[in-house]
Amino acid sequence: MTAIQSLTADTLRLGPPSDAGVPEGAGSFDLKRIGRPEDPNNLLLGAWVTVAAMPDTPNHGYYYFRNNGTETFNIPFLTQRCTYALTGDRIRLTVGGRGSVEGQVRWDGNILILPWGRGEAKFKRF
Repeated sequence: MTAIQSLTADTLRLGPPSDAGVPEGAGSFDLKRIGRPEDPNNLLLGAWVTVAAMPDTPNHGYYYFRNNGTETFNIPFLTQRCTYALTGDRIRLTVGGRGSVEGQVRWDGNILILPWGRGEAKFKRF
């Protein structure tokens, strides 16, 4: 289990609960806020990034806390730049060095579905 050890508008420390029998600071990690707080009455909400890179990677971890009680954790391992043109429900994506793909833009509930390669890619909003 992870507990909030400290929280301000711009900093967050997560770690084991104080009654876990773990030495103080062991297993804890610090995050800093990305952007402004979403709700001044609930400082946890919003986007956070780890201060240190994640173990065994050169990348930082990103946490997204939402007001519906869900959280998404992301470690980016690949960044691709693209351009797109949208006309009605049709999109043309051009990914640098990989060519273009065209197709219909659809939603399945809260999931965005785009043409991708020879199939589809599904994206969840975070």
